[in-house]
Amino acid sequence: FRPGRSSHRVHRRASAWFEQQGLAGEAIEYALQASAWSDALRCLTPLMASERLYEYYLDWPRWLAALPDAALGEVPGLCLRLAWILTFTGHAEAADRPLAKLDPARLHARE
Repeated sequence: FRPGRSSHRVHRRASAWFEQQGLAGEAIEYALQASAWSDALRCLTPLMASERLYEYYLDWPRWLAALPDAALGEVPGLCLRLAWILTFTGHAEAADRPLAKLDPARLHARE
């Protein structure tokens, strides 16, 4: 087993398997380990809109820290939703980063 690309491939396959089994937390963890940001976001996004988000209240700050800034801008509304979830789950200090990434012009365009 060689570290590097092959470990990313293994982690990405593990993420896909966990996602298929409905295990969002594990799928997110492996996607982040693989630096598969779009995979992680695909698993995070529906979790944000479900009641299951509370099951992961300790994980949200760590997941946010693992995502690069570029990935935060990939999903419309992601930064605002992440900030809300972090605040609502008791991690208001961690909400500063996604709030700083918000584009005020895009927010006003939705009104």
